[in-house]
Amino acid sequence: MIRLCFHVLTTLFFITSASCSDAPEEPLYPSCPPGFQMEQIGAGQHTGFMSSGQSRSFHLFLPAGATEPGPHPLGVVFHDTDWNGKEFTEDALMPGFVDTGFILLALDGNDNGPVWPDWDAIRNENQQADINHDLIFYDDAVACIQEMYPIDNQRIFVIGKSAGAIMVNYVLGRRSDSIAGGIVGSGWFDLTQPIPATPLGNMTVIMTFGGDNDQWSGGANDNPEDE
Repeated sequence: MIRLCFHVLTTLFFITSASCSDAPEEPLYPSCPPGFQMEQIGAGQHTGFMSSGQSRSFHLFLPAGATEPGPHPLGVVFHDTDWNGKEFTEDALMPGFVDTGFILLALDGNDNGPVWPDWDAIRNENQQADINHDLIFYDDAVACIQEMYPIDNQRIFVIGKSAGAIMVNYVLGRRSDSIAGGIVGSGWFDLTQPIPATPLGNMTVIMTFGGDNDQWSGGANDNPEDE
């Protein structure tokens, strides 16, 4: 009888131990998609970030001491036509921001735009209710980085030039409650705002243009820089 009880207890112990060891680990970063939940990502290019049913990518620039208490301001970068996030950020000398403590999240486009392909930022009244994969990607990527790093939520900025600047206008018009400001470099405003218009929160926005000839004719195949 004693041997039987011992056998039963031993069996129960191993079953319980196996059940515990087979239990899935709790994600450290539940706001991030699978593949990004179990460990903090470092500086560099990252791919396979699932958002709105699309596999997306981005480049993360981190300052020294990024994991220390902070908090750090966050700059979200939208690249120009025919660039990616890393190339555009480095060409625009924005890593200098990192030297001052910024974390830079340079997103890569996915040719989602119905008018200008790089970013889904230009919409007419009939397209307002259509899902915007790029805006969702922005939301998802920011939420993930906020969970991984000590971000100053009062100092989140969006930055872009040309096609990227148009997306900056689009995001500013819809996320002004969570954005401190932005830099719009040669990006038009028309067809980027919600219809009907919605009130904007307080932001600081810098707009720059390249002179009188910095314009776009309106054709989907025309390069504004050729004007």
